[in-house]
Amino acid sequence: MRYLIVSIFVLALSACSSVPPENSDDPAEIKPEPVVAKAEPLSKTGNDPYVVAGILYTPKHQLNNFTEVGVASWYGKKFHGKKTSSGEIYNMYLYSAAHKTLPIPSYIKVTNLANNKSLNIRVNDRGPFVGNRILDLSYAAARDLGFADKGTTRVRIESISVIAQEGLEELPEQGIIYLQTGVYSERKNALLVKSELESQGYQVKIEQREDTLFSVKVGPFKTAALAYNEKIGLEKSMRSPVMLITERP
Repeated sequence: MRYLIVSIFVLALSACSSVPPENSDDPAEIKPEPVVAKAEPLSKTGNDPYVVAGILYTPKHQLNNFTEVGVASWYGKKFHGKKTSSGEIYNMYLYSAAHKTLPIPSYIKVTNLANNKSLNIRVNDRGPFVGNRILDLSYAAARDLGFADKGTTRVRIESISVIAQEGLEELPEQGIIYLQTGVYSERKNALLVKSELESQGYQVKIEQREDTLFSVKVGPFKTAALAYNEKIGLEKSMRSPVMLITERP
């Protein structure tokens, strides 16, 4: 089985820059290639339900005339060359963005409402998770939209893409959702936790992972919302974090 575990990795995207990168080798006259929207299959990572700071996010798998207005920020040199939620490498000099729930990948038109400048952007990451921000843009996108020196601006997002059908076939609307209550080096400890949870009425299974550790999972749950509601109660009774995970063949 391949496990897609989305946890607080996305918190890294909560920080954004407010000044241009130091020693930038990004002359103003050199621009990224314009983004052209095209149908792409959904990424195998980054599209499952996840929890950050106690909030459940359920990514969309389709776009139907999606629009959104709010505050956008940007992220730059600190994340340049690192993996995004899609598994792609972040390049601050290309037009890309992070959004909490838009499909990965998908294409949007972003308009800076302060100056009416617009760009087509490819979404390939998750975030931002600071305040009321709805979008984290790459440095190049923020620069060419005219707000890299300010850090944030108010934007309008409009969807301009259709998700390729093969992506939907590979990544169904709902995976098999579990709550992982813990990982143990010895099977006997996992069995003790399993027994305690079953005495409380939970359906529980133990799985031995490739690293020889034993994970204890409660579920499955029909929806991410049901799992999240149960997660809150489990964390209170166990007094330890519980991870929402999605499992696929």
